[in-house]
Amino acid sequence: MASTFGTTSCTNALCPPCFLMNTNFGAIYLTISSCLSAEFSSALSSLSLTVFQTFTFINTGYGAAVVSDGTNTYMVTRSGHRGSTIVCSCITSNLLTCDASVTPVIFYSTDATLNSNPSSECISISADSTYDISSRVCGSGFSYCPSCWILDTSSGTVSLTLSNCDNYYKIDVSSQSGMMAYTFLNTGSNLATISDGTNSWSLAAPGSGTSQAKCTCYVSGGNHLFACDIPAVAASGSTPINTFPQNVEVLSQVRFGGSTTYINYDSGIPALQMYIGSNRALSGTSTAGGSGILHGTWALDAATVTSDIRFKRDIEPLRSTLRRLWKEQSHADKQSMDESVDERQLFAWMLNQLRPVSYISKTDPLEARRFGFIAQELEQALPNMVRIVEHPDESRKTVHLLDLIALLVAASQQQNSQLESLEREDKAKSIQLHDLLQRVSLVEHLRQRLDSLERSVEQLRRETNRCCGNVTFQHA
Repeated sequence: MASTFGTTSCTNALCPPCFLMNTNFGAIYLTISSCLSAEFSSALSSLSLTVFQTFTFINTGYGAAVVSDGTNTYMVTRSGHRGSTIVCSCITSNLLTCDASVTPVIFYSTDATLNSNPSSECISISADSTYDISSRVCGSGFSYCPSCWILDTSSGTVSLTLSNCDNYYKIDVSSQSGMMAYTFLNTGSNLATISDGTNSWSLAAPGSGTSQAKCTCYVSGGNHLFACDIPAVAASGSTPINTFPQNVEVLSQVRFGGSTTYINYDSGIPALQMYIGSNRALSGTSTAGGSGILHGTWALDAATVTSDIRFKRDIEPLRSTLRRLWKEQSHADKQSMDESVDERQLFAWMLNQLRPVSYISKTDPLEARRFGFIAQELEQALPNMVRIVEHPDESRKTVHLLDLIALLVAASQQQNSQLESLEREDKAKSIQLHDLLQRVSLVEHLRQRLDSLERSVEQLRRETNRCCGNVTFQHA
């Protein structure tokens, strides 16, 4: 579609009082320069008359048209819409002053006649404000309520609430099958909030999120409500939009069902914190290597730790590590013993470094007795098992419990190996004992037989002496 750029000078001749702009073939940009004829002005000024030239501009097409005097610019809307005909006067400074521009009222059926002129100006506010659009006076010296609002947040956050938003010059346009359209713009570096008294929307600073909004006011159940083209923030029980076409950025809190359950960002630490019922349940801090803090007692369906060999280096048997720790901490001056120490001594030394204790945590409101270890004590013998975590108030020493599990498993394996060795020795000795018992049993049997034989010989001697006299038996 072609566009027409036209410039008309009225210096030496009177300009026609009416311009028909056919925008069916493209937009028209018309500039009227020197709108007051010099000859006409000088002729009438000699009669001591103040002269105003009047022009009418009519858009007869369905495109856009713009009229300008070189300084001021006015839009002439397409045919059939308010503002498609405007009347302008040329004042002595050769400037046009017109009585209409684009109306903020959007009619979706029949056109209605409103006994008021639309506002073509924006109003700027820099403090929290509440306006009733059904009232003529909206502040700042204007007798109308504008449809364009600039929220200047340069000095701090600004909140704007507009009630009865479907009113225009005390006329409820919804009764005329119309709706009011509004434009809101945040021009500062802080957060701006717009509201219809029920729902609220947030406007971010330019460059950091959605900083402007187009809203249409409609009436529902007697309430004048906004329908805005940005995601809503629910305020008084309304349902927020749950899909976002862009990244969502918040300054501090994301709340869930009230003011006591939320996710909070503390830029001073910095940390991302989760609060449930006003109690901090989880926090993640930005420290070297990254760290997180769990609060309270947690029940997990499953817990896993990355253990993939692809992400590990310098892998060695645990007994080799313990042997090195033995040498570095317990027997640094007895290197000869380092070679002779066996695994039983290594693991016995390691287990002796662990002092299980029971305690009551100072931060536990239930004061329940717990069981565990003292990090400072473990650090003396097993320093790599202890880690310092930075809390918001102070640094704290924590224990790698999975590392402790690995040590206890290794000690258990060593003790199991020792038990298996003892079982093998016991089995061998049991076999030897069984063989010995069998030998003893055989000797006992032979002794019993010998005793029986001696008794038989003694009886035979006695019987022989009775019949034959004394007879002497000698053992062969």
